[in-house]
Amino acid sequence: MRNLLSCFMLLALSAVTASTYAKTQQYVRDYSYTATSYDNEYSSRISAIDGVKRTLVEELGTYVQSVFKSHSNELGEVYVTQDMITLTAGIISLKLLQEDWNRIRYYVQAQMQADPDEVMDSVRQLQQNNELEDALRKSQNALTDAREEIAQLRKQLDAAKDEGKKLALVNQYQTIVRDVDIEMRFLRAMQSRLQGDFKQALQELQQMADQGYEKAQWRLGFMYERGLGVEADYQQARNWYGKALAQGSGEALARIGFMYERGLGVAQDYNKAAEYYLQALPAGSGFGIAQLGYLYFIGQGVDRDYDKAVAYYRMAADKNNGLGMARLGQAYAKGIVVSKDYNQAAQLFRRAAERGNGLGMAHLGDLYLKGDGVAKDEREALRLYKAAALQTNPHGIARLGSMYEEGRGGLDRDVDKAIELYRKGAELGSTFGEMRLGRAYMKGIGVRKDRNEALKWFRLAADKGHPKAIQMVRKLE
Repeated sequence: MRNLLSCFMLLALSAVTASTYAKTQQYVRDYSYTATSYDNEYSSRISAIDGVKRTLVEELGTYVQSVFKSHSNELGEVYVTQDMITLTAGIISLKLLQEDWNRIRYYVQAQMQADPDEVMDSVRQLQQNNELEDALRKSQNALTDAREEIAQLRKQLDAAKDEGKKLALVNQYQTIVRDVDIEMRFLRAMQSRLQGDFKQALQELQQMADQGYEKAQWRLGFMYERGLGVEADYQQARNWYGKALAQGSGEALARIGFMYERGLGVAQDYNKAAEYYLQALPAGSGFGIAQLGYLYFIGQGVDRDYDKAVAYYRMAADKNNGLGMARLGQAYAKGIVVSKDYNQAAQLFRRAAERGNGLGMAHLGDLYLKGDGVAKDEREALRLYKAAALQTNPHGIARLGSMYEEGRGGLDRDVDKAIELYRKGAELGSTFGEMRLGRAYMKGIGVRKDRNEALKWFRLAADKGHPKAIQMVRKLE
């Protein structure tokens, strides 16, 4: 399956040669941050560095887009989106050339240099490492959220009159500034991972974790859980999550819950997963809230309750969580608890896709395939399914299989590829994949007829409450 998905990328990059299509670009920019009464040298420095980086990344985005276009038009059709352009520009290393602090303003001069061949190499590595791409995207989303929170806090601080309230806001402000620092360090670590020089960056992040910074601790745990630049080590992941947990980290609670939900280093236990997700609620982890909603939806670890599921999806979406947006979009698309509304579903799926969520991409593809809430466009549906499949999204993988089986979106009909994709999607938990495999074994489409195999796959879908699957189980038993 990995080879099948990789072929999309290789086809896209087949036109790329060792020759350079664009010259190396170098940008040098200055930035001065004027300190406020609630800033110190540290917060002023981080704000200055973040400011100059944002300026440089904005300029680099246009250049990176030109690199993609000059290499291959097919590349853009397969998976390069504005999201990928922003992501790639954001991981080009920043070099500080000069710094100055005079207690009034923090001045920095910085440089970013982009070589087209290095840009394309980064893209190749990202597309071959779904975990790394997902981590980078989520970190950039977290950085964006932190910036927005800082902007809101500055407004509140400027308006605050009560000294007690102002002190609390200052403490919160300094914490969020530190979060920006940690995310920038995390991104540097991932960028170093792409360049094969991970040790230095890992040490930098671990230093902050050793100093007791909760976000750095759970970020380290995440790296060990996913195997990002280090060997996957669930014990180390739990160790760092535990340290963050001791400081009240909702994200650490949610990650431990996920480990129990998926059986990562522990026996799979939906009850414990639900317990951890529930404990993470007060801390406001968007990921944990979305996962808890899903457990209520499928009735694992908790009693099935669609009202609670949709309420939690909405809560997660309000926290800008892409998974929450995508699952809330599903509720609108199917009319579960809320009135069916394809336009609202399309907006939610698009917002989720823009945050790099594979489920949002896949379900937006569903709408384009049928013309629900958007103009019908099979090629756009195919593009979205491929993008979702490259992120190892189960529904996207299985839906891509149906495009091969039916020869849609300009594809030649290929039942063998379809079955392979259905199986991979089903093995990753796609209900659509399970239904399609059950149907294939029942009718002998691309496989030998096998009543027991059909029943096995229909049962898996039925356990998730799929009405048609429940009917098929009753019919075959």
